[in-house]
Amino acid sequence: MTPALKTQIFLNHIMENIIISVDVNRIYTGTFEQDPPADPLELEIYFNDGKIFEFDKSLKQLNFRKEITNLPDDLACSLRFVMNNKTYDHTKVDEEGSIIGDCRIAISNVTFDDIALGHALIENSDYLHSKNASDGQIEKDKFYGEMGCNGTVELKFTTPIYLWLLEHL
Repeated sequence: MTPALKTQIFLNHIMENIIISVDVNRIYTGTFEQDPPADPLELEIYFNDGKIFEFDKSLKQLNFRKEITNLPDDLACSLRFVMNNKTYDHTKVDEEGSIIGDCRIAISNVTFDDIALGHALIENSDYLHSKNASDGQIEKDKFYGEMGCNGTVELKFTTPIYLWLLEHL
């Protein structure tokens, strides 16, 4: 058995499971720091097409950790963060049109098997959002750690995850 084959067998063995960890935090700025809206922003996390997390409305922040099991090799995967429920009540604007209060969700410390994605999350994620407009126009932006509009942040990656991490970190 060659060393390369041994390495591949080892990688195949450890790739059956992946632990995803994420810190999520509702951010209230300006006029909302002392008096946040009664109806908080909603966040759901999906792995491929299955919901793996829903942010409890009673919490301001938490660390989410989930083990995904039985991942086959050469699988195209998607980790999606979906923010909903932002309305005009979540942004306060003064007479001149300047924002004086806002609500957002911060997503940080994303790890796969305790390996921090860091800049790889920014480089490999897309943020699709509508700027909360009712016209249905969707914009595509880079994701820099905060969601301020209803929409989806999607990170696409492949298994085995350790090979993807080696290529993208």
